[in-house]
Amino acid sequence: MNPSPHLNDSTNQLKKQIFEHYLPTNVLVYIADLSSCRGIPPEVHTPGQLLALDYGLSMPNPISNFKVDDDGIYATLSFNQTPANTFVPWFAVISIFNTATKFGCCWPTPDMRLFLLAEPIDGHTQDSNLPAPKPKLSVVR
Repeated sequence: MNPSPHLNDSTNQLKKQIFEHYLPTNVLVYIADLSSCRGIPPEVHTPGQLLALDYGLSMPNPISNFKVDDDGIYATLSFNQTPANTFVPWFAVISIFNTATKFGCCWPTPDMRLFLLAEPIDGHTQDSNLPAPKPKLSVVR
């Protein structure tokens, strides 16, 4: 049974399709609730912020045991150079962001507002000597 009543099976299937479509490049998957996930060390999560997990088929440290199915994403990810077998169910995914195209999708819960801070569309920042910021989502309740 889906523990998040605001998300249905068709939404979870859409998340899976978007994730698989983005996969040849690196994909950031944002999750808000770690309690439904397995294997993610709690110390990597900052309260009040969504956790971004980086997936991709050409990562510097290749992801082993990588499987995507109707339930979610299974993968051995590295946290501070320590491998961990993880599982992220689709209903826990709040956003999927393609780092190559700088395009993503969000599925906020009814009780949260999401703010995405990313590189401006034209690719320029105030100071051209600054590196482009990594997209960052925050939860405001």
